[in-house]
Parts: sequence; structure tokens; C-alpha cells
Amino acid sequence: MSHRNDDVNVLHVGELSQIDEIVTRASAHWNEGNFVLHRVETLADGIDRTRSGDIDIVLLALNLTDSRGLETFERFHEVIPWVPVVVLT
Repeated sequence: MSHRNDDVNVLHVGELSQIDEIVTRASAHWNEGNFVLHRVETLADGIDRTRSGDIDIVLLALNLTDSRGLETFERFHEVIPWVPVVVLT
């Protein structure tokens, strides 16, 4: 899928939730392009997806099937420190 240069690629790492709807609604009010939402459910998949290089920001749930608590953020940030992360609790 191709995206415009001014699109913001958002990766939601976690279970399907209201976060997906909030990001979609926020995109309607963003004047500089669109929020393009991507979603995976595990930390391992989140790391792999972010390594692809096109993710601008990560919305990271702390309790995933393969990681729990603050360790989730620590593991993600250790591997990918350059991408901003919003921690979802």
C-alpha cells in the first residue's frame, strides 16, 4: 500500500480496541495528511513491523500475549529507540 509523504503511519501494538476508532476519527481533523493505522497484537510483531522503517509513532499496550508490564516498553525501546512511543495502560 502506498502512502502520501505527509501521512503519519501509526502502529497500534495490542488488541483491537477503541484506540483504533480514536485514531481514525483524529485523522479526519488532521490537516497535514492522514493517520494511517496499522495494528499487530504481539510485541514481537510490533518490533518486526516497526523495523520496516515506515512507522512514525507507536501506540503500545503494556499487557500483550508475549510481554507484560513495563518490560514491554523497555524491550521495545531497547531495540527501536528512535521511534516515539505512546504507552497505553
